Amino acid sequence: MISPVLEKPIVYVVDDNDSFLLGLGGRFRLRRTVYVVVEAAPRVAGYDPDTTRWTVGLEKLVGGHLFQINVSNGVGTTISQLARGGSADDTFLGFNITRKFWR
Repeated sequence: MISPVLEKPIVYVVDDNDSFLLGLGGRFRLRRTVYVVVEAAPRVAGYDPDTTRWTVGLEKLVGGHLFQINVSNGVGTTISQLARGGSADDTFLGFNITRKFWR
């Protein structure tokens, strides 16, 4: 668009500081002590640097311990890291262990 007075292009600056993400996830039991975990954080609106962040994991409950092996397209776990999106070209392998101290 050309300004009629200045005859210079008008440049609109878009502020890319805001994002709106929708966190989706589920845990599905396959057996009494085996679960599949899936989660994704698709971007609904705002700053869009990369692809949607997703994770798929397999969990095994042994006594009070829960072992998880997962595959994801990103390594971050905080909200600001999820907002940056995942990698379009890389996948990452992860492992988690948690312990329940009460019954």
